[in-house]
Amino acid sequence: MIKHSAISHFNIINLIHVAVRNNYNSSTATLANIQNVIKTWFRNAPDREGGRAKRQSKKEKEEANRRGIELFQHLQVLPDRHTPKICPVCEVEMGTSSDRTRMLGWRYRCLIPPHHKREATVNTFLERVRLREVP
Repeated sequence: MIKHSAISHFNIINLIHVAVRNNYNSSTATLANIQNVIKTWFRNAPDREGGRAKRQSKKEKEEANRRGIELFQHLQVLPDRHTPKICPVCEVEMGTSSDRTRMLGWRYRCLIPPHHKREATVNTFLERVRLREVP
């Protein structure tokens, strides 16, 4: 029989906690928030490649993506549309514009010409992740 340990007993939890707290977008995440996300990840680990994707309908996948994005925004890992951002090129506040081709369905856009555009996930650990991958 497998003996389970409390997640807080693992040394890696402290390392993950420090890494998440050092991220500007998630600096206010609590240890409990981080542990809950990790627990969910481990709870779903046995079925990662076990056919779950085949069983899910397109609508279920879209709903799971939406919930995942909302969770990351709640934990402040991902910004929401109301999170202010300064343009790294011209140093003025950026607004947002809808763009369905982007992971979050929007991106930052500089308010003055030449209207620099910036993905909301830049400088987050989700920068290269494709959450909207629904066939």
